[in-house]
Amino acid sequence: MRRLLRTRVTRRCSIDNWFRKAGCAAIGLFCLCPGAHGATWNAKTNWGATGDGTTNDAPAIQTGVAAIAAGDTIYFPTGTYLINSTVNFSAAAVITCQSGAVLQGPNLGTAIFGSLQSNTTVGGSASTGCTFSGGGVGAYGSGGDSGQTLAQAVTNLTFTYNTFENMTYGPNVNFRTNGGIFIGGGSNNVVIRYNTFSNIIPYNNGYNSAGTTLGEQYDPDGDAARAAIWFFGGSNYSIDHNTFSHNYQNIKACQGQQFQAQNINIHHNFSDSHHRMFMEINTGNGCGNPTYNAGIAGFSVYDNYDLNAGGPYPYYNTFGFSAPFTTAIQPGASVATAIPMSGVNWYNNLFKGVVDNTQSVGIGMEAGAENMNVYNNTVMSQWPCAGCGFGGTSGGYIQNDYGCLMTPSQATNSSFADEGNGATTITYKGNIAAGSCPAGNSSLSVSLGSITNTSGTLTGTATVTTVEYGIQGVVFAVDGNYLRAVIGSGPYNLNYSAAGLSTGLHTITATVVDAVGLTAVSNTQTVSTTNGVGPTNGPISGTFTAASVVFDVAGNASDPINGITPVSLLNAYLTTPGGASTMTVGGTLQYSAVCVYSDGSTTTCNNPDVHGNQATSWSSTVPGTAVVSANGLATATGTGSTNLQATITGGIMSSPSTATVNAAAEALTSVSLSTTGGVGSIVVGGTNQLIATCHYSDGSTTSCATLDSHGNAVTSWVSSAPSVAIINSGGLVTGVAVGGTTFTAVVP
Repeated sequence: MRRLLRTRVTRRCSIDNWFRKAGCAAIGLFCLCPGAHGATWNAKTNWGATGDGTTNDAPAIQTGVAAIAAGDTIYFPTGTYLINSTVNFSAAAVITCQSGAVLQGPNLGTAIFGSLQSNTTVGGSASTGCTFSGGGVGAYGSGGDSGQTLAQAVTNLTFTYNTFENMTYGPNVNFRTNGGIFIGGGSNNVVIRYNTFSNIIPYNNGYNSAGTTLGEQYDPDGDAARAAIWFFGGSNYSIDHNTFSHNYQNIKACQGQQFQAQNINIHHNFSDSHHRMFMEINTGNGCGNPTYNAGIAGFSVYDNYDLNAGGPYPYYNTFGFSAPFTTAIQPGASVATAIPMSGVNWYNNLFKGVVDNTQSVGIGMEAGAENMNVYNNTVMSQWPCAGCGFGGTSGGYIQNDYGCLMTPSQATNSSFADEGNGATTITYKGNIAAGSCPAGNSSLSVSLGSITNTSGTLTGTATVTTVEYGIQGVVFAVDGNYLRAVIGSGPYNLNYSAAGLSTGLHTITATVVDAVGLTAVSNTQTVSTTNGVGPTNGPISGTFTAASVVFDVAGNASDPINGITPVSLLNAYLTTPGGASTMTVGGTLQYSAVCVYSDGSTTTCNNPDVHGNQATSWSSTVPGTAVVSANGLATATGTGSTNLQATITGGIMSSPSTATVNAAAEALTSVSLSTTGGVGSIVVGGTNQLIATCHYSDGSTTSCATLDSHGNAVTSWVSSAPSVAIINSGGLVTGVAVGGTTFTAVVP
């Protein structure tokens, strides 16, 4: 009988990781395991995507996506991921990208990511946003666009800090996949914020944003525009602080379902050179669905800035905002009636068209919803209809708007009146039709009166002259330092202590900011101050000049008027995957710093978060137990316990997190077999006891035919030729016939 000293190979696949179990040999085979809830998947290292820009990564990504669990995070490192077919989702995910990661579609009118599920986030922060090129994303729901019920809708969607670009293929009539973001009807709690949409769908007559002729066959089908964002009626939408550049149409909304859409807010968006419309909303048969629906309650559009409407190759039917009047047949009725609308308010928007000598470019607001209120908007265009009512519309008003004409124009004055395609009962009042726009389309001015220093208090008044409405306020500055902002319609009075100023002459300016982020700077006034008079509060830290501070409709945080409502960092704490707090010597544990803000929000802030805060350093009270790296990775160095902390921007310390380190268990490295007495053969009918020896990482060995001190034991014995010799469960060999055989012991 031949003696064999070897172990059998076993393989195990963890529920949340890739690993080879101790005592198991590597044979070049991996298992793809589903992620534990909240796991992070790296598209390259976990799924085998290349990101080289030439390999089609769609199959690898689709295989990986199919294995995720709801709440998992998908991470795309820097690279270009060619995705030639739509990757469809069946579970919610947080989709994030490293800077420089591009998800590249085939630009054939198909989506890159489809069937996004409820509770999905794409992007999430300024440092984790993704770039989608040649294809967008869609959350379609399980029903059709016309008949989808609320139960079939996809809800709780967030798209922030992403870029959607270069989607110029027009023939595909499936509007679901031919744009940046598509969301099916009935969705609730949708946020589309801080995204950029550019060069989406070619212009009319075959032009794209660069003016290249793509051919008439690539034209969108007539006026049924494709759009950067397309959504069907839902509730609690916020589309804000996005930038749109050189798109055929920016936003298309359709309410064709038999339930009421509610609380839709579109605000603080910036658009440059859209071709057809900044925004269009239809209902009922305007969406190709004559079935009656409950319309929209609560639809606010405000503080948007539409610049160069019409683009480099303008279209005569360009609009700013459009809500054409539509009807549908109520259940049990035979005659179509108006779709009910309430709480539709469009205000403080600025529209500025382009001048084209070959055609008068349309730009303005088209009111077609019941009881719709359009007020405090400014329209600068060649088209005389600044604010017009669509035939059949009832109720509401268009008031206190301003319109002026850019030359050349078809008319001598702007108009606020019915379009002429049917009577309305809209009320027009207080609108200003100003004739030609001021030279250079100057829209804001501010002057500053004399500044006085009375007992150490600086006083003065700024006067705003404007052809717009919706002024945000005035910012006062001294020597370029921000003093204070006066919000709203004024009066704009400076009342400020001079105590923090040095003795001598100082310069004071006022900057006016309108509702959509345009600014104008006043003349300069001077004032003499004496140090030490009055309360000790000097200018707010940071310079403020027209040249150095950028106001934009997206509202950056340093903008004292148009910016995001300031929040303060209150405290921070540390978290680990699954709340783990123990390690073994030599092991690691990843810690995440969580920043807590005054508005109740939290962010993960190992890296700079949306407020610019991050963990600047990490510490361990007992480095001999564990040390922690600059990115929060703790490594166990010795047994015991230690408190780990992160220092956040501004010196705020996180609450301490206790980590316990236990002695590392000796790893099983191999198993050897021997025979009793070291014999290599037995006679027929004879027996011999095999001995199993387990070898450990510390160099020790145990006899493990039965359970050893580490909890290991042989679980099975196998003879390769039972006709020659057999072996029982205790390792006793019995000779059966003359010949040779091999024995294998399995230790899990």
